[in-house]
Amino acid sequence: MKPIRTLIVDDEELCRKGIRLLLQEDNEYRILGECKNGKEAIKEIRTQKPEVVFLDIRMPEISGFDVLKRVNPEEWPLFVFVTAYDEHAIKAFEVHAIDYVLKPFTKARFKKTLERVKNIVREKNATTFAHSLMQMMSRLDPSQEFTAKSDSEVKSDSLDKLLISSRGAHEIVWVKEIEWIEGADYYVCLHCRNKSFLYRERLKNLEEKLPSSDFFRAHKSAIINLNYLDKIISEPGTHIYALMKSGAKVKISRNRKKALFDLYGEK
Repeated sequence: MKPIRTLIVDDEELCRKGIRLLLQEDNEYRILGECKNGKEAIKEIRTQKPEVVFLDIRMPEISGFDVLKRVNPEEWPLFVFVTAYDEHAIKAFEVHAIDYVLKPFTKARFKKTLERVKNIVREKNATTFAHSLMQMMSRLDPSQEFTAKSDSEVKSDSLDKLLISSRGAHEIVWVKEIEWIEGADYYVCLHCRNKSFLYRERLKNLEEKLPSSDFFRAHKSAIINLNYLDKIISEPGTHIYALMKSGAKVKISRNRKKALFDLYGEK
């Protein structure tokens, strides 16, 4: 049996190293490469045609699920999800016989996964596995017909809800209820009327997924929901602020001032 061609995808270098070392102990696997983000993963899956991909779900720019959306299901390799989701959330994968490695994982647990993958490859059940994965994806998002999408199509999709995880609980935040968004490195703070949520995503990437008719980039670190804009106020000097209905004041940068006024036909 030829070694199983394998790709490692994780934004955490330490996790990639751990997977690499364990795979190197098994001569039935051959590592094609490592990817530190979803964009690299899409390219490598399309060009290298791996048989198995160890795929992190939560990555800051393109998530593991978004990687699946951008690869033709007919060309899917076997995916082993590497995730920090808790045991309750992971039940969705178990129902559909999709294997996973829960962070932090033990050597024994990882080797069990490797044996299971080898059995699937030997028995040539990859097609059944891919069908099961598509069923799971459809159940997670029943409003969306699951087909492969181009990069431009994925970028044009507008979010209507986000799943926020905190301390083992998972809460749905509806995008239409977000008043404004504050960005900081790999995270954003979603400010709703009565509560704020921390979400792991770059502001620029989240902006591309939001409905452009409702959300406006106020400056490099903030986006406002125009449906919650109460008034635009000027303070001494050149400072312009968006006063939101909650009373929050969000600074409008000088180069965004004209664009905001243009939306309302003001000069």
